[in-house]
Amino acid sequence: MKGSLVTGLAVAALAVTAVVPAASAKSHAVKSHAVKLSVLPLPNSAFGSAGRSLPLLPDSGLVSNAAAAGNSVSGTKAKLVKLGRVTGYVLDYGDVYGSGNGVAEVQTGVDRYKTAADAKKGLAFWKSDGAKMVSLLSKLGLQETAATFGAPSLGAARFAFLSTVTVPGLAPLSSSDVEVADGNYVLDVQVSGTSAGTAKSLAAKLMKAFDVRLHQAQAGKLRAKPVKLPAKPKAGAPAGGPDLATLALTTSDFTGSATSAGAGYHVDPAAVSEYKADFAPAGPFDAVSQIIEWYPTAGDATFLANVEAGLIAAGLGGGENVTPVDLSSAGDNAHGSLLQVTGGGSTIYLALVALSRGQATDFAVAASQSQIQASDVQSLAQAMASRLDAGVSG
Repeated sequence: MKGSLVTGLAVAALAVTAVVPAASAKSHAVKSHAVKLSVLPLPNSAFGSAGRSLPLLPDSGLVSNAAAAGNSVSGTKAKLVKLGRVTGYVLDYGDVYGSGNGVAEVQTGVDRYKTAADAKKGLAFWKSDGAKMVSLLSKLGLQETAATFGAPSLGAARFAFLSTVTVPGLAPLSSSDVEVADGNYVLDVQVSGTSAGTAKSLAAKLMKAFDVRLHQAQAGKLRAKPVKLPAKPKAGAPAGGPDLATLALTTSDFTGSATSAGAGYHVDPAAVSEYKADFAPAGPFDAVSQIIEWYPTAGDATFLANVEAGLIAAGLGGGENVTPVDLSSAGDNAHGSLLQVTGGGSTIYLALVALSRGQATDFAVAASQSQIQASDVQSLAQAMASRLDAGVSG
């Protein structure tokens, strides 16, 4: 159910969480009825005044094994299937950073596993995966603290923790995560915002309501309809924003031979708009893939530009041998890193560049079969920043 960026950040704190043994769990002896996952996650009417007005995000809905694996460091679709995960469903309200005040995002999600034992194994998997994420983000210089707190005594196993991420120029963002394995289900409640106390207390309160809702459904007593999901976003330029194509690199931005391998708008449920441009070859690199995204607020863009590079690195093989690259001369909050990914008897060298300006983020991944030089990464970042500066004010 790890479906949003804030979720990805929350997963990073799992290394400090603890799974509580089954001996401390409360027992619920009920006759089990078929449970419809889509009615289990909590609607925003259950959040109280702190989160009742948060909008439902387009990434809500079914979470396949492939989608869940995409939000992990070490998970794959095959791995989650082997663990016994069947499917999941999530309702995600708010946005990544919000206004920077109060509660920014509330997400409740449920995963169904084949057996209760599988559900507990699933919980343990995310703990291990989170430890790897912590290591990776630390290498990339992310300022994050994490600590456990008391989880409600529910289910057969559970954990609760709070992580706080500090991004230069923004108020620290705290994200609480309470997760419970109850029968063959894993329930997850995540609350993020600028108040650590609110994030912790609201997450614990909502988990209690969530677990009650599960048992009502199992007993055939839950009278609820699925929350209507928002319309899926369509590919295209952002309303009121620039044509993102004008911010993208062109073949003339590379020194040496460069060929366009395709470009166009795509859909990212977490962003207002996304534009992708691919090049192969790309000057000193074998290939470069650039993704430009437009977000609701400048705070969202600044926050994501500082953390998403770490999540991209995770998706590119766990970020082995990460080396930061100083890109400060490019401006636009630029930062980057060099990675080396080994597998199948070969090594691929990668470079990541992340920038932000106004409501825009600009990411690039460069790949080569030979070692990439920091000077080439700095030139790439400068070319990206020049295009970004020309097209985005602020």
